[in-house]
Amino acid sequence: MRPKLLLAALLALGVMGATVSPALADGDDNPIYPFTRFNDSPDDNAALIWNEAALECIRAVKPGPTVVARSLYVLHAAVYDAWSSYDGRAVPTVRSIAGVSTAWSRRPSAERTEANKERAVSVAAHAALTDLWPQDVPQCRSAFDRELAGFGFTTATDRAAGVGLAAAQRVIRSRSTDGSNQAGGYADTSGYQPVNAPTPARATSPWRWQPLSVPFGSANATAQRALTPHWGDVRPFEPKLLETTLQVEDPNKLSESERQAMIDRFLAESSDLTDREKVVAEYWADGPQSELPPGHWNLFAQWASRRWGQSLDADVKMFFGLNGAMLDASIAAWELKYRYDFARPITVVRTLRAGRTVPGWGGPVPAEQWTPYQPDSFPTPPFPAYTSGHSTFSYAAAAFLKDFGAVQGRDGDVFGASVVVPAGSTRREPGVAPRTDIVLSWASWNAAAQEAAISRRVGGIHWEIDDVPTRDLGKKLGEAAFSLAKKYWEGG
Repeated sequence: MRPKLLLAALLALGVMGATVSPALADGDDNPIYPFTRFNDSPDDNAALIWNEAALECIRAVKPGPTVVARSLYVLHAAVYDAWSSYDGRAVPTVRSIAGVSTAWSRRPSAERTEANKERAVSVAAHAALTDLWPQDVPQCRSAFDRELAGFGFTTATDRAAGVGLAAAQRVIRSRSTDGSNQAGGYADTSGYQPVNAPTPARATSPWRWQPLSVPFGSANATAQRALTPHWGDVRPFEPKLLETTLQVEDPNKLSESERQAMIDRFLAESSDLTDREKVVAEYWADGPQSELPPGHWNLFAQWASRRWGQSLDADVKMFFGLNGAMLDASIAAWELKYRYDFARPITVVRTLRAGRTVPGWGGPVPAEQWTPYQPDSFPTPPFPAYTSGHSTFSYAAAAFLKDFGAVQGRDGDVFGASVVVPAGSTRREPGVAPRTDIVLSWASWNAAAQEAAISRRVGGIHWEIDDVPTRDLGKKLGEAAFSLAKKYWEGG
Protein backbone atom coordinates (compact mmCIF):
# COMPACT_ATOMS: atom_id res chain seq x y z
CA MET A 1 0.00 0.00 0.00
CA ARG A 2 1.21 3.51 -0.79
CA PRO A 3 2.34 5.65 2.17
CA LYS A 4 -0.27 7.94 3.71
CA LEU A 5 0.02 11.69 3.46
CA LEU A 6 1.52 13.51 6.42
CA LEU A 7 -1.79 15.06 7.44
CA ALA A 8 -3.95 11.98 7.17
CA ALA A 9 -3.57 11.04 10.81
CA LEU A 10 -5.04 14.37 11.89
CA LEU A 11 -8.50 13.60 10.56
CA ALA A 12 -10.69 10.58 11.21
CA LEU A 13 -11.26 8.25 8.28
CA GLY A 14 -14.52 6.59 7.38
CA VAL A 15 -15.99 4.60 4.54
CA MET A 16 -19.07 5.67 2.63
CA GLY A 17 -21.80 4.00 4.59
CA ALA A 18 -19.56 4.52 7.65
CA THR A 19 -19.43 6.85 10.61
CA VAL A 20 -18.61 10.53 10.95
CA SER A 21 -16.16 10.94 13.81
CA PRO A 22 -17.07 13.04 16.83
CA ALA A 23 -15.63 16.54 17.02
CA LEU A 24 -12.03 16.81 18.17
CA ALA A 25 -10.22 19.81 19.58
CA ASP A 26 -7.42 21.65 17.86
CA GLY A 27 -4.65 23.76 19.41
CA ASP A 28 -6.96 26.77 19.83
CA ASP A 29 -9.63 24.73 21.59
CA ASN A 30 -11.95 25.16 18.61
CA PRO A 31 -13.61 21.91 17.61
CA ILE A 32 -12.74 20.37 14.28
CA TYR A 33 -15.88 19.77 12.28
CA PRO A 34 -16.91 16.10 12.03
CA PHE A 35 -16.66 15.71 8.28
CA THR A 36 -16.99 12.43 6.49
CA ARG A 37 -13.82 10.93 5.06
CA PHE A 38 -13.61 7.89 2.85
CA ASN A 39 -10.84 5.31 2.92
CA ASP A 40 -8.28 5.35 0.17
CA SER A 41 -7.40 2.06 -1.45
CA PRO A 42 -4.21 0.37 -2.61
CA ASP A 43 -5.90 0.27 -6.03
CA ASP A 44 -6.35 4.04 -6.27
CA ASN A 45 -5.05 5.48 -9.52
CA ALA A 46 -2.83 8.54 -9.77
CA ALA A 47 -5.70 10.98 -10.43
CA LEU A 48 -7.46 9.86 -7.25
CA ILE A 49 -4.29 9.99 -5.19
CA TRP A 50 -3.38 13.52 -6.26
CA ASN A 51 -6.93 14.73 -5.76
CA GLU A 52 -6.77 13.51 -2.16
CA ALA A 53 -3.32 15.09 -1.73
CA ALA A 54 -4.86 18.44 -2.64
CA LEU A 55 -7.77 17.93 -0.26
CA GLU A 56 -5.37 17.12 2.58
CA CYS A 57 -3.58 20.41 2.00
CA ILE A 58 -6.87 22.29 1.79
CA ARG A 59 -7.88 20.88 5.18
CA ALA A 60 -4.62 22.12 6.66
CA VAL A 61 -4.35 25.54 4.98
CA LYS A 62 -8.08 26.41 5.13
CA PRO A 63 -8.41 28.72 2.13
CA GLY A 64 -11.81 30.06 1.15
CA PRO A 65 -14.16 28.20 -1.22
CA THR A 66 -13.19 30.36 -4.20
CA VAL A 67 -9.50 29.56 -3.78
CA VAL A 68 -10.33 25.87 -3.26
CA ALA A 69 -12.29 25.76 -6.52
CA ARG A 70 -9.52 27.43 -8.52
CA SER A 71 -6.77 25.32 -6.93
CA LEU A 72 -8.53 22.06 -7.72
CA TYR A 73 -9.11 23.22 -11.29
CA VAL A 74 -5.45 24.20 -11.79
CA LEU A 75 -4.36 20.81 -10.43
CA HIS A 76 -6.67 18.81 -12.65
CA ALA A 77 -6.14 20.96 -15.74
CA ALA A 78 -2.41 20.24 -15.41
CA VAL A 79 -3.12 16.54 -14.90
CA TYR A 80 -5.48 16.49 -17.87
CA ASP A 81 -3.10 18.36 -20.18
CA ALA A 82 -0.29 15.94 -19.31
CA TRP A 83 -2.56 12.96 -19.91
CA SER A 84 -3.80 14.36 -23.24
CA SER A 85 -0.38 13.81 -24.81
CA TYR A 86 -0.88 10.06 -24.30
CA ASP A 87 -4.43 9.85 -25.65
CA GLY A 88 -5.32 9.30 -29.29
CA ARG A 89 -7.99 12.03 -29.46
CA ALA A 90 -7.80 14.47 -26.54
CA VAL A 91 -6.44 17.99 -26.89
CA PRO A 92 -5.03 20.11 -24.04
CA THR A 93 -6.62 23.16 -22.46
CA VAL A 94 -3.56 25.33 -23.10
CA ARG A 95 -2.48 25.37 -26.72
CA SER A 96 -1.30 28.97 -26.81
CA ILE A 97 -0.29 31.66 -24.30
CA ALA A 98 -0.66 35.32 -25.24
CA GLY A 99 -1.30 34.24 -28.82
CA VAL A 100 1.88 32.16 -29.07
CA SER A 101 1.50 28.43 -29.69
CA THR A 102 2.90 26.12 -27.04
CA ALA A 103 5.02 23.04 -27.57
CA TRP A 104 2.33 20.44 -26.85
CA SER A 105 2.55 17.28 -28.94
CA ARG A 106 0.77 13.93 -29.00
CA ARG A 107 3.07 11.08 -28.05
CA PRO A 108 3.37 8.14 -30.46
CA SER A 109 1.23 5.04 -29.88
CA ALA A 110 4.15 3.04 -28.53
CA GLU A 111 4.56 5.51 -25.64
CA ARG A 112 0.89 5.52 -24.59
CA THR A 113 1.33 3.12 -21.70
CA GLU A 114 -0.25 3.27 -18.27
CA ALA A 115 3.20 3.70 -16.73
CA ASN A 116 3.96 6.75 -18.87
CA LYS A 117 0.54 8.25 -18.20
CA GLU A 118 0.96 7.73 -14.46
CA ARG A 119 4.40 9.31 -14.46
CA ALA A 120 3.37 12.31 -16.57
CA VAL A 121 0.22 12.86 -14.53
CA SER A 122 2.09 12.62 -11.22
CA VAL A 123 4.87 15.02 -12.19
CA ALA A 124 2.27 17.48 -13.52
CA ALA A 125 0.26 17.22 -10.30
CA HIS A 126 3.32 17.73 -8.13
CA ALA A 127 4.39 20.79 -10.12
CA ALA A 128 0.91 22.33 -10.01
CA LEU A 129 0.42 21.71 -6.31
CA THR A 130 3.81 23.04 -5.31
CA ASP A 131 3.07 26.21 -7.27
CA LEU A 132 -0.33 26.57 -5.59
CA TRP A 133 1.07 25.86 -2.12
CA PRO A 134 4.80 26.64 -2.27
CA GLN A 135 7.61 26.16 0.22
CA ASP A 136 6.09 28.58 2.74
CA VAL A 137 3.42 25.94 3.41
CA PRO A 138 5.81 23.20 4.52
CA GLN A 139 3.18 20.72 5.68
CA CYS A 140 1.82 20.63 2.14
CA ARG A 141 5.09 20.73 0.24
CA SER A 142 6.64 17.89 2.21
CA ALA A 143 3.46 15.84 1.73
CA PHE A 144 3.55 16.41 -2.03
CA ASP A 145 7.21 15.38 -2.16
CA ARG A 146 6.42 12.22 -0.19
CA GLU A 147 3.50 11.48 -2.47
CA LEU A 148 5.66 11.68 -5.58
CA ALA A 149 8.30 9.51 -3.92
CA GLY A 150 5.56 7.03 -3.00
CA PHE A 151 5.15 6.31 -6.70
CA GLY A 152 8.88 5.65 -6.90
CA PHE A 153 9.28 8.87 -8.92
CA THR A 154 11.48 11.92 -8.72
CA THR A 155 11.20 15.10 -10.74
CA ALA A 156 14.19 13.98 -12.84
CA THR A 157 13.32 14.55 -16.48
CA ASP A 158 12.80 11.49 -18.59
CA ARG A 159 10.37 11.87 -21.48
CA ALA A 160 7.17 11.20 -19.51
CA ALA A 161 8.27 13.41 -16.64
CA GLY A 162 9.15 16.12 -19.11
CA VAL A 163 5.70 15.89 -20.68
CA GLY A 164 4.09 16.24 -17.25
CA LEU A 165 6.28 19.12 -16.14
CA ALA A 166 5.78 21.04 -19.38
CA ALA A 167 2.00 20.58 -19.18
CA ALA A 168 1.89 21.91 -15.62
CA GLN A 169 4.09 24.87 -16.49
CA ARG A 170 1.80 25.81 -19.37
CA VAL A 171 -1.28 25.71 -17.14
CA ILE A 172 0.48 27.62 -14.35
CA ARG A 173 1.67 30.30 -16.76
CA SER A 174 -1.74 30.61 -18.37
CA ARG A 175 -3.46 30.94 -15.00
CA SER A 176 -0.93 33.44 -13.62
CA THR A 177 -2.91 36.24 -15.32
CA ASP A 178 -6.43 34.90 -14.77
CA GLY A 179 -7.52 37.68 -12.40
CA SER A 180 -7.34 35.65 -9.18
CA ASN A 181 -4.22 37.42 -7.87
CA GLN A 182 -2.56 34.21 -6.72
CA ALA A 183 0.79 35.99 -6.61
CA GLY A 184 -0.70 38.48 -4.16
CA GLY A 185 -2.18 35.83 -1.91
CA TYR A 186 -5.59 36.24 -3.60
CA ALA A 187 -5.97 39.69 -1.98
CA ASP A 188 -8.84 41.79 -3.25
CA THR A 189 -8.12 43.90 -6.31
CA SER A 190 -11.61 45.42 -6.62
CA GLY A 191 -11.50 47.98 -3.82
CA TYR A 192 -14.68 46.64 -2.23
CA GLN A 193 -15.64 48.10 1.15
CA PRO A 194 -18.72 47.02 3.15
CA VAL A 195 -21.23 49.80 3.77
CA ASN A 196 -21.82 48.62 7.35
CA ALA A 197 -19.27 48.76 10.15
CA PRO A 198 -18.56 45.40 11.80
CA THR A 199 -20.58 44.22 14.77
CA PRO A 200 -21.18 45.16 17.54
CA ALA A 201 -22.01 48.37 15.64
CA ARG A 202 -25.62 48.52 14.50
CA ALA A 203 -26.05 48.06 10.76
CA THR A 204 -26.98 51.39 9.18
CA SER A 205 -28.06 49.58 5.98
CA PRO A 206 -29.60 46.37 7.37
CA TRP A 207 -30.24 44.84 3.94
CA ARG A 208 -26.56 45.11 2.96
CA TRP A 209 -23.79 42.78 4.13
CA GLN A 210 -22.26 43.45 7.54
CA PRO A 211 -19.01 41.86 8.76
CA LEU A 212 -19.34 40.07 12.10
CA SER A 213 -16.83 40.24 14.95
CA VAL A 214 -16.12 36.65 15.95
CA PRO A 215 -16.05 34.54 18.01
CA PHE A 216 -19.22 35.89 19.58
CA GLY A 217 -18.74 36.90 23.19
CA SER A 218 -14.94 36.83 23.03
CA ALA A 219 -12.76 39.68 24.23
CA ASN A 220 -10.45 38.79 21.34
CA ALA A 221 -13.15 38.90 18.64
CA THR A 222 -11.95 40.17 15.26
CA ALA A 223 -13.97 41.56 12.39
CA GLN A 224 -14.49 39.41 9.31
CA ARG A 225 -12.77 40.50 6.11
CA ALA A 226 -14.69 40.13 2.86
CA LEU A 227 -13.47 37.05 0.99
CA THR A 228 -12.26 37.60 -2.61
CA PRO A 229 -14.63 40.38 -3.74
CA HIS A 230 -12.74 40.46 -7.06
CA TRP A 231 -13.57 36.86 -7.95
CA GLY A 232 -16.14 37.76 -10.59
CA ASP A 233 -13.22 38.95 -12.74
CA VAL A 234 -11.44 35.58 -12.70
CA ARG A 235 -11.21 33.87 -16.10
CA PRO A 236 -13.73 31.00 -16.17
CA PHE A 237 -13.39 27.49 -17.55
CA GLU A 238 -16.34 27.93 -19.92
CA PRO A 239 -15.67 31.37 -21.45
CA LYS A 240 -19.12 31.99 -22.94
CA LEU A 241 -21.54 30.67 -20.37
CA LEU A 242 -21.07 33.31 -17.69
CA GLU A 243 -22.23 35.95 -20.16
CA THR A 244 -25.67 34.36 -20.39
CA THR A 245 -26.30 32.68 -17.03
CA LEU A 246 -26.13 35.58 -14.61
CA GLN A 247 -29.60 36.89 -15.44
CA VAL A 248 -31.04 36.29 -11.98
CA GLU A 249 -33.44 38.21 -9.81
CA ASP A 250 -32.12 41.31 -8.01
CA PRO A 251 -32.96 40.73 -4.32
CA ASN A 252 -32.70 44.45 -3.59
CA LYS A 253 -35.86 45.03 -5.65
CA LEU A 254 -38.08 43.19 -3.17
CA SER A 255 -40.87 45.34 -1.77
CA GLU A 256 -41.09 46.02 1.96
CA SER A 257 -43.97 43.57 2.36
CA GLU A 258 -42.03 40.90 0.43
CA ARG A 259 -39.01 41.44 2.68
CA GLN A 260 -41.04 41.11 5.87
CA ALA A 261 -42.70 37.94 4.57
CA MET A 262 -39.26 36.57 3.66
CA ILE A 263 -38.01 37.20 7.21
CA ASP A 264 -41.04 35.39 8.63
CA ARG A 265 -40.55 32.38 6.33
CA PHE A 266 -36.86 32.26 7.17
CA LEU A 267 -37.47 32.31 10.93
CA ALA A 268 -40.08 29.57 10.64
CA GLU A 269 -37.78 27.38 8.53
CA SER A 270 -34.72 27.79 10.77
CA SER A 271 -36.50 27.48 14.15
CA ASP A 272 -37.33 24.55 16.46
CA LEU A 273 -34.97 22.33 14.50
CA THR A 274 -35.29 18.57 14.62
CA ASP A 275 -32.22 16.44 15.22
CA ARG A 276 -32.16 15.54 11.54
CA GLU A 277 -32.28 19.20 10.51
CA LYS A 278 -29.43 19.98 12.90
CA VAL A 279 -27.34 17.19 11.41
CA VAL A 280 -28.11 18.32 7.86
CA ALA A 281 -27.07 21.88 8.76
CA GLU A 282 -23.78 20.73 10.27
CA TYR A 283 -22.85 17.97 7.82
CA TRP A 284 -23.03 20.30 4.84
CA ALA A 285 -21.61 23.38 6.58
CA ASP A 286 -18.13 22.77 5.15
CA GLY A 287 -16.62 25.49 7.26
CA PRO A 288 -12.99 26.01 8.32
CA GLN A 289 -10.81 22.88 8.57
CA SER A 290 -12.79 21.04 5.91
CA GLU A 291 -12.60 20.49 2.17
CA LEU A 292 -15.21 23.28 1.76
CA PRO A 293 -18.03 22.81 -0.77
CA PRO A 294 -15.91 22.31 -3.92
CA GLY A 295 -13.73 19.78 -2.09
CA HIS A 296 -16.76 18.04 -0.59
CA TRP A 297 -18.01 17.24 -4.10
CA ASN A 298 -14.53 16.04 -5.06
CA LEU A 299 -14.74 13.70 -2.08
CA PHE A 300 -18.05 12.38 -3.43
CA ALA A 301 -16.43 11.94 -6.85
CA GLN A 302 -13.62 9.92 -5.24
CA TRP A 303 -16.21 7.61 -3.73
CA ALA A 304 -17.98 7.23 -7.08
CA SER A 305 -14.70 6.39 -8.80
CA ARG A 306 -13.99 3.62 -6.30
CA ARG A 307 -17.53 2.29 -6.39
CA TRP A 308 -17.47 1.92 -10.17
CA GLY A 309 -13.82 1.00 -10.47
CA GLN A 310 -12.99 3.81 -12.86
CA SER A 311 -9.74 3.79 -14.79
CA LEU A 312 -7.05 6.45 -14.72
CA ASP A 313 -8.35 7.74 -18.06
CA ALA A 314 -11.89 8.12 -16.73
CA ASP A 315 -10.78 9.80 -13.51
CA VAL A 316 -8.53 12.28 -15.30
CA LYS A 317 -11.54 13.35 -17.38
CA MET A 318 -13.98 13.33 -14.46
CA PHE A 319 -11.91 15.46 -12.07
CA PHE A 320 -10.93 17.84 -14.88
CA GLY A 321 -14.54 18.56 -15.88
CA LEU A 322 -15.90 18.53 -12.34
CA ASN A 323 -13.41 21.15 -11.22
CA GLY A 324 -14.03 23.24 -14.32
CA ALA A 325 -17.63 23.33 -13.11
CA MET A 326 -16.52 24.20 -9.57
CA LEU A 327 -14.35 27.06 -10.86
CA ASP A 328 -17.22 28.50 -12.87
CA ALA A 329 -19.61 28.10 -9.93
CA SER A 330 -17.23 30.06 -7.72
CA ILE A 331 -16.93 32.87 -10.27
CA ALA A 332 -20.67 33.10 -10.92
CA ALA A 333 -21.68 33.00 -7.25
CA TRP A 334 -19.08 35.56 -6.16
CA GLU A 335 -19.88 37.92 -9.03
CA LEU A 336 -23.50 37.97 -7.83
CA LYS A 337 -22.58 38.20 -4.14
CA TYR A 338 -20.66 41.42 -4.60
CA ARG A 339 -22.91 42.79 -7.34
CA TYR A 340 -25.89 42.80 -4.96
CA ASP A 341 -24.11 42.92 -1.55
CA PHE A 342 -27.18 41.37 0.10
CA ALA A 343 -27.40 40.98 3.88
CA ARG A 344 -27.07 37.76 5.82
CA PRO A 345 -30.14 36.82 7.90
CA ILE A 346 -28.36 37.41 11.21
CA THR A 347 -27.92 41.12 10.42
CA VAL A 348 -31.52 41.61 9.33
CA VAL A 349 -33.09 39.69 12.23
CA ARG A 350 -31.00 41.39 14.90
CA THR A 351 -31.52 44.85 13.42
CA LEU A 352 -35.06 44.92 12.04
CA ARG A 353 -36.68 42.70 14.67
CA ALA A 354 -34.86 44.31 17.62
CA GLY A 355 -36.97 44.58 20.74
CA ARG A 356 -39.06 41.56 19.78
CA THR A 357 -38.95 37.87 20.59
CA VAL A 358 -38.34 35.72 17.53
CA PRO A 359 -38.27 31.95 16.85
CA GLY A 360 -34.82 30.38 17.28
CA TRP A 361 -33.38 26.96 16.57
CA GLY A 362 -33.83 26.00 20.24
CA GLY A 363 -36.97 28.05 20.94
CA PRO A 364 -37.95 31.73 21.21
CA VAL A 365 -35.13 34.23 21.82
CA PRO A 366 -34.73 38.04 21.86
CA ALA A 367 -34.00 39.13 18.30
CA GLU A 368 -30.76 40.78 19.40
CA GLN A 369 -29.52 37.36 20.59
CA TRP A 370 -30.68 35.32 17.61
CA THR A 371 -27.99 33.05 16.13
CA PRO A 372 -27.98 30.48 13.33
CA TYR A 373 -27.34 26.82 14.07
CA GLN A 374 -23.62 27.35 13.64
CA PRO A 375 -20.68 27.62 16.08
CA ASP A 376 -20.04 31.00 17.69
CA SER A 377 -16.56 30.96 16.14
CA PHE A 378 -18.03 30.83 12.62
CA PRO A 379 -21.68 31.91 12.76
CA THR A 380 -21.90 32.99 9.14
CA PRO A 381 -19.36 33.24 6.29
CA PRO A 382 -17.36 36.41 5.50
CA PHE A 383 -19.17 37.45 2.33
CA PRO A 384 -22.66 38.55 1.24
CA ALA A 385 -25.59 36.16 1.08
CA TYR A 386 -26.97 36.33 -2.45
CA THR A 387 -26.47 33.92 -4.12
CA SER A 388 -25.85 30.72 -2.20
CA GLY A 389 -22.44 29.24 -2.90
CA HIS A 390 -23.61 25.87 -1.60
CA SER A 391 -26.49 25.79 -4.06
CA THR A 392 -24.33 26.91 -6.97
CA PHE A 393 -21.50 24.47 -6.26
CA SER A 394 -23.80 21.56 -5.47
CA TYR A 395 -26.11 21.83 -8.46
CA ALA A 396 -23.16 22.40 -10.79
CA ALA A 397 -21.40 19.30 -9.44
CA ALA A 398 -24.55 17.18 -9.53
CA ALA A 399 -25.28 18.17 -13.14
CA PHE A 400 -21.72 17.41 -14.24
CA LEU A 401 -21.52 14.07 -12.41
CA LYS A 402 -24.91 13.01 -13.77
CA ASP A 403 -23.82 13.70 -17.35
CA PHE A 404 -20.44 12.07 -16.78
CA GLY A 405 -22.04 8.92 -15.38
CA ALA A 406 -24.29 8.69 -18.43
CA VAL A 407 -21.36 8.70 -20.87
CA GLN A 408 -19.75 5.99 -18.77
CA GLY A 409 -22.77 3.79 -19.51
CA ARG A 410 -24.50 4.18 -16.14
CA ASP A 411 -27.79 5.69 -15.04
CA GLY A 412 -26.20 9.09 -14.64
CA ASP A 413 -28.17 10.35 -11.63
CA VAL A 414 -27.55 7.31 -9.44
CA PHE A 415 -25.37 8.11 -6.42
CA GLY A 416 -26.35 5.76 -3.59
CA ALA A 417 -24.11 7.02 -0.80
CA SER A 418 -24.93 7.30 2.90
CA VAL A 419 -23.29 8.34 6.16
CA VAL A 420 -24.11 7.74 9.81
CA VAL A 421 -23.75 10.72 12.13
CA PRO A 422 -23.33 9.49 15.73
CA ALA A 423 -25.41 10.68 18.64
CA GLY A 424 -24.01 13.74 20.41
CA SER A 425 -21.54 14.64 17.66
CA THR A 426 -22.77 18.07 16.56
CA ARG A 427 -20.43 20.98 16.99
CA ARG A 428 -23.16 23.39 18.09
CA GLU A 429 -24.43 21.04 20.81
CA PRO A 430 -21.67 18.53 21.56
CA GLY A 431 -22.88 15.60 23.62
CA VAL A 432 -26.50 16.70 23.18
CA ALA A 433 -27.48 16.52 19.52
CA PRO A 434 -28.39 14.41 17.80
CA ARG A 435 -29.98 12.33 20.52
CA THR A 436 -29.65 9.19 18.40
CA ASP A 437 -27.57 8.22 15.39
CA ILE A 438 -28.82 9.89 12.20
CA VAL A 439 -28.40 8.38 8.72
CA LEU A 440 -28.05 10.73 5.75
CA SER A 441 -28.41 9.04 2.39
CA TRP A 442 -28.64 10.23 -1.20
CA ALA A 443 -30.05 7.98 -3.90
CA SER A 444 -29.09 10.49 -6.59
CA TRP A 445 -26.67 13.33 -7.20
CA ASN A 446 -29.64 15.66 -7.38
CA ALA A 447 -30.87 14.53 -3.94
CA ALA A 448 -27.46 15.35 -2.46
CA ALA A 449 -27.46 18.78 -4.12
CA GLN A 450 -30.95 19.51 -2.84
CA GLU A 451 -30.02 18.61 0.73
CA ALA A 452 -26.86 20.74 0.52
CA ALA A 453 -28.94 23.71 -0.62
CA ILE A 454 -31.62 23.27 2.06
CA SER A 455 -28.95 22.87 4.75
CA ARG A 456 -27.99 26.52 4.55
CA ARG A 457 -31.56 27.64 5.08
CA VAL A 458 -32.34 25.44 8.08
CA GLY A 459 -28.87 26.26 9.39
CA GLY A 460 -29.71 29.98 9.40
CA ILE A 461 -27.15 31.04 6.81
CA HIS A 462 -29.25 31.78 3.72
CA TRP A 463 -32.60 33.13 2.64
CA GLU A 464 -34.88 31.16 0.35
CA ILE A 465 -34.16 33.71 -2.40
CA ASP A 466 -30.42 32.99 -2.11
CA ASP A 467 -31.05 29.33 -2.83
CA VAL A 468 -33.87 28.69 -5.28
CA PRO A 469 -32.78 30.79 -8.31
CA THR A 470 -29.23 29.57 -7.87
CA ARG A 471 -30.10 25.93 -8.41
CA ASP A 472 -30.87 26.49 -12.06
CA LEU A 473 -27.74 28.61 -12.43
CA GLY A 474 -25.61 25.82 -10.94
CA LYS A 475 -27.24 23.21 -13.18
CA LYS A 476 -26.47 25.28 -16.29
CA LEU A 477 -22.87 25.73 -15.19
CA GLY A 478 -22.41 22.00 -14.61
CA GLU A 479 -23.96 21.03 -17.93
CA ALA A 480 -21.85 23.57 -19.82
CA ALA A 481 -18.67 22.40 -18.06
CA PHE A 482 -19.47 18.82 -19.06
CA SER A 483 -20.02 19.81 -22.71
CA LEU A 484 -16.74 21.73 -22.86
CA ALA A 485 -14.71 19.05 -21.05
CA LYS A 486 -16.14 16.39 -23.37
CA LYS A 487 -15.17 18.52 -26.36
CA TYR A 488 -11.60 18.67 -25.06
CA TRP A 489 -11.26 14.95 -24.43
CA GLU A 490 -12.88 14.07 -27.76
CA GLY A 491 -10.44 16.31 -29.62
CA GLY A 492 -12.79 19.14 -30.51
